[in-house]
Amino acid sequence: MSPAISLALLAFASLLSIIGVAAVALSQERNWRNIGVSKAPATWVRPLGWGLIFFALVPCIIRDGFSFTALVWPMLLAAAALVIGMVLAYKPAVMRILFSSLFSRHGSTEI
Repeated sequence: MSPAISLALLAFASLLSIIGVAAVALSQERNWRNIGVSKAPATWVRPLGWGLIFFALVPCIIRDGFSFTALVWPMLLAAAALVIGMVLAYKPAVMRILFSSLFSRHGSTEI
């Protein structure tokens, strides 16, 4: 496998992990209030997040095979959790800008 394809698969797995962890974090009402949105999160946010987290396994397996994926995938999840935790702690407005319209109940962009 060429280095460019390998890097692209790792970047795709990282992106899926970060978005999945963000969705799981934003499915909790206290995090939703922390980013400044008054509505409760939609019910489909948590299953979407877990689905994206588990779907991040696919590019890892394609890139490294099953044995090394057992190391890479948990490290990606830990890095994603650290990134989302830091963003929620220090710059929650970024999460509101990126995810409020995506996770609203009726698809409206009103915050």
